[in-house]
Amino acid sequence: MLIQHTVIIRKPLAAVESYLTDAANNCEWQEDVSESGVLTDGDIGIGTKGFEKRIFMNVSFRTEWEVTTYTGCSIPS
Repeated sequence: MLIQHTVIIRKPLAAVESYLTDAANNCEWQEDVSESGVLTDGDIGIGTKGFEKRIFMNVSFRTEWEVTTYTGCSIPS
């Protein structure tokens, strides 16, 4: 599945990447996420595993995810 969305954020790219890759922040910018976290140690990258608890149509469910591709912060030329 590929999901794409564009938003212009007037912050340094590294600061945006740091915020978005911190699973603890998911509740702030995804309104249906009630809890989220990382299940593995270390920095985010290939192999990182985590979870999210969401409420959808008054039903709470938990999903787990794993990073399979990660390129990190890159500035377009």
